[in-house]
Amino acid sequence: MIQRIQTIYLFIAFIISAIPGWFLSWFTFDENSQNFRDMLATQDMFQIIIVAGFVLVGLLAIISLLSFKNRLFQMRLNRVNIILNLLLFGLLVFYLYKVSGESLSIDSMKGIGVWIPWLSVVFLLLANTTIKKDDNLVKSVDRLR
Repeated sequence: MIQRIQTIYLFIAFIISAIPGWFLSWFTFDENSQNFRDMLATQDMFQIIIVAGFVLVGLLAIISLLSFKNRLFQMRLNRVNIILNLLLFGLLVFYLYKVSGESLSIDSMKGIGVWIPWLSVVFLLLANTTIKKDDNLVKSVDRLR
């Protein structure tokens, strides 16, 4: 399991997705919410949904990582994870503009946390390509038998 490169890609996608819940200052929603506990104290439901989205994306990456024997399931799970990451990015952008009231421009993007779902998507796509290569290799070896 560890010798496969897609394991490393999936682990990096997990780390990228799991950390943001504890460092909400990366998102710069406002100056008052510095971490997960402060966010729960303010009980802003939209922020809770965003953190739950990051947790779900991280869990899907770990489940995909642990299901290394079933490559087709792993690829499907990664596709679902990519879609969830893109939805999460959309929610982050929507929430940032809702809170700040600014017009839509790239210059007003705040915090590195907005771009984290894109990093996760890149590593999930890399994992999917290497899983597909492994699957093709196994199929070609099965043809020779």
